[in-house]
Amino acid sequence: PDIGDFDSVDVIEVLVNNGDSIEYDMPLITVESDKASMDIPAPKDGIIKDIKIKVGDKVKEGSLIGMIEVTETKSDVKSEIKSPAKDDKKEDIEKVTNTPSRPAPQPPQKKVAKETPIPIGESVHNDENKKAHASPSIRKFARNLGVSADGDNLIMKSYYNVGFACDTPDGLVVPVVKDVQKKDVIDIAEDLGNLSEKARARKLKMDEMQGGCFTISSLGGIGGTKFTPIINCPEVAILGVSRASMQPVFNKSSEDFEARLMLPLSLSYDHRVVDGADGARFTSHLCMMLSDVRRLLL
Repeated sequence: PDIGDFDSVDVIEVLVNNGDSIEYDMPLITVESDKASMDIPAPKDGIIKDIKIKVGDKVKEGSLIGMIEVTETKSDVKSEIKSPAKDDKKEDIEKVTNTPSRPAPQPPQKKVAKETPIPIGESVHNDENKKAHASPSIRKFARNLGVSADGDNLIMKSYYNVGFACDTPDGLVVPVVKDVQKKDVIDIAEDLGNLSEKARARKLKMDEMQGGCFTISSLGGIGGTKFTPIINCPEVAILGVSRASMQPVFNKSSEDFEARLMLPLSLSYDHRVVDGADGARFTSHLCMMLSDVRRLLL
């Protein structure tokens, strides 16, 4: 499994004991990084013979976590995984990176590093891996569909995944609500609640913090009047929300000041992908929608 960019992670729970019978993909241990926790699954069916680690140990890619006596199954024959020729049929529980809980993806193509810092716009990739020179018209088309800046390329997304900054006792994490275009306000609220609860319990999985297209960061519960949010690369924009307050606003019709609830918003965006005019239009449209929440239900 992917443990992210961490050099080592802590073992917080050992889920099996010596002599236990296990099945393929059954959780063996739980590890935890600064941001999330995850289970490490069994690579095969078998019997636990010797656990090599304990709670509190640190492991990394390549660490031996124990020994199993392999039980031959049909899945072993189909997968054509050859075990070492040992009399007792014992096998190391392989490295973290060699025990995938799902079929291994095709290896990505290597990217040639360039000396220039993160240029963008040489090509556009869609789901069919077609490439095109990123002329101004292509950039505009990509912006209309929603894109992410990723090194040398623009990646067009066919979905809307929105991350939200979540403050926890162990630091800031950014869970991601997936496919928001398919959900209504109630569904999104349920996802926000569930992901927030998992974040505070340090139970977020790595894939629940990946794949975002846009992030929202709200400091209204803490205070402050405004701030400059930093884009969470490879996303192209982030919205900062500060604390709402009652302020006097001049009404041209009555030629008098009125008390209005004002919500400060700060939008940061990658100017290589999003023009300033488009950013301003987005902010204006958002303010219009929030000024009457009934529009969100239409």
